[in-house]
Amino acid sequence: MTFVNSSGTLIGIRDLKVDFRLDRTTISQAVKGISFDIPVNSTVALVGESGSGKSVTALAILGLLPKENSTVPPGSEILYGGRNLLALAPEELQKLRGADISMIFQEPMSSLNPVFTIGFQLTEVLTKHLGMTGRQARVRALELLREVGIPEPETKIDAYPFQLSGGQQQRVMIAIAIACEPKLLIADEPTTALDVTIQKQILELIAALQKRLRMSVLFITHDLALVGEIADYVVVMREGEIKEQGRVEQIFEAPRDPYTRALLLCRPQLERRPRRLPV
Repeated sequence: MTFVNSSGTLIGIRDLKVDFRLDRTTISQAVKGISFDIPVNSTVALVGESGSGKSVTALAILGLLPKENSTVPPGSEILYGGRNLLALAPEELQKLRGADISMIFQEPMSSLNPVFTIGFQLTEVLTKHLGMTGRQARVRALELLREVGIPEPETKIDAYPFQLSGGQQQRVMIAIAIACEPKLLIADEPTTALDVTIQKQILELIAALQKRLRMSVLFITHDLALVGEIADYVVVMREGEIKEQGRVEQIFEAPRDPYTRALLLCRPQLERRPRRLPV
C-alpha cells in the first residue's frame, strides 16, 4: 500500500535539523532546518556540493544517522503515511527500510558484503521482508538480476562481489534496492565511481524502473548536467540549507538564487570555447 496525502506527497520533510558532536564542546550543524516534499511517482534531485548535507538528509530519512554523535532536535519531522519517521521505534524503522524505502549507495564495493555471494545478499532481502522460502527467493533473485541487466544471471548469482565489474556491482545494488518494489528509492550519487558510458546505462535503468514500478526517487547528486535528464523537481542545497527548490524547468530557465546560477554556469558549454568557471 502506498501512503499518499491529499496533496500527492509521498514523504514530507519539515524543518529537518541534524547536528553532529565533533568533540566535547563543538557541535556542527550539518542540516539547518530544511523543508521539502517528495511527490508520489516523481523524481526529486537533491543537488549541492560536497558537504552541503545531501547524504545526511537521506540517512535521516532512513534512520541511519550514527547514534553515537548525531542529534535531531525536537521539531524536526519526516512524514510518511501519517507518521513521523523520526519518532518510530528501531523495530518499526527496520520494517520500512528495504520494503517501503530503499537506498542505493555511492560505492557498491563497500556496500556489498565481500564474504557473501550476490545470491545470498539478494535472497536475504526477499526472505526477511516478503517471507519467501529459500527456493522462491532464489527464483525471484534471478528475475531481478535479469531485470537490471546482469549477463548470465544463473552464474553471477553464485559469484562474490569482487568477481563482478563496478557497473555490475552497482546493478546488483539496484536489484537489492528494488527487490521489494519500494515506494521511495534513494539514489546517493550512484554513478560517481563509474565511467561515463556505464553512468548513462545506470541512469537509464533507474529511470526505466521508476516508471515501471511507479515509485518515487530521491536522486542525490552534485552534477546539474544529470538533473535535467532525470528529475521532475530540484532542491538545491548549500551548507545545510536549501537555497532554492522548484520544478526542473523553473530552476534551469529562471534560477533565482546566485548559488543556483553559479552551478548552472559550471555546466560545460559545447557551443563555445571553455572559460574560467565561477568559484
